[in-house]
Amino acid sequence: MQAQHSLHRVYGSIGGAIEVAAIVAAAILAVVLRDWRPALIAALAGTVCLVIAFLFVWVPVTSRVNARIAKMDARHTAGRLAALAPAMGDFTRGALCSST
Repeated sequence: MQAQHSLHRVYGSIGGAIEVAAIVAAAILAVVLRDWRPALIAALAGTVCLVIAFLFVWVPVTSRVNARIAKMDARHTAGRLAALAPAMGDFTRGALCSST
C-alpha cells in the first residue's frame, strides 16, 4: 500500500502538467501536418478529444481526488479511497475498494 500511495502522490503532482503537455504536443502535430489533409483532420480530432477529456474528466474528477490523496497518510489510504469511490463512479469502485 505504501508504494501505491507514493506512486499516486507523484502522479498527482505532475499529472496536470502531463495532460497539458499532451494537448500542446497534439496541437503542434496538427500544425506540422497541416499540408496533409487526412492527417491534419486526425490530429485535430485527437487534440479535441484530449481537450474534452481534460476539461470533463481530469479537472472535475481526477484533480479533486489527487488533492485529497495528497492530504492522506499511507496508513489511512485504503479506507479513504473506498470513501472516494462513489465520487469517482461505478467503473472504479471495485479497483479502489480492493485491499489486495
